[in-house]
Amino acid sequence: MTKLKPKERLEQMIDFFDRRGKERGYVISKGNDSNEIEIKYKNGNFYQLLLFSKTIPLTKLIGFNYVMNASIFYKDEETFFRKMIKYNKGGRTNKSLKTYSKKRIKEITTLTIQERLALFKGDWYSMRNFEEKDLKGKELTYFQPQTQRLKEDLKFFKIILPVEFDYSHLEKEDYGKNFARNGLSKTYFFLLEKKSN
Repeated sequence: MTKLKPKERLEQMIDFFDRRGKERGYVISKGNDSNEIEIKYKNGNFYQLLLFSKTIPLTKLIGFNYVMNASIFYKDEETFFRKMIKYNKGGRTNKSLKTYSKKRIKEITTLTIQERLALFKGDWYSMRNFEEKDLKGKELTYFQPQTQRLKEDLKFFKIILPVEFDYSHLEKEDYGKNFARNGLSKTYFFLLEKKSN
């Protein structure tokens, strides 16, 4: 599959919603930002979507309304929906993830700050200070581009578990280091796809 530029990916997402709208009876219009589109149904209902085809600087992320808008991410497994093992070849199997099997480690997804902000509806405090119970019912939506194996569609994933670090392999004096914190990861999660009916 040809690798698209962020603008082309965004156009691909907008085109998908435009075509789907013709089938399902809604029209789309551009929002105030190039990432925003509005979906309007004939009965007057409307929804605002934030479409993410690239990572965005933190200063710009603050301005997005995550409560009023639904966030949809481009699922290329490079920009968003990134598998941890792809970027951490060792898999930390003898380090902080040693309590997980190699098979389980391959299932870990690394969420960007944009994905995590969408997960917590823009609440920065909750995003940094959540407990496992706070993840119940939380979901992320992705635009799946067409590949040799998968058709173009929307995919819905629920967060089933955060990853828990175990730094027991370190000496006590090493626990003062910033990275060495037992407990829940703020970026690594186990996701499960919700099957459409």
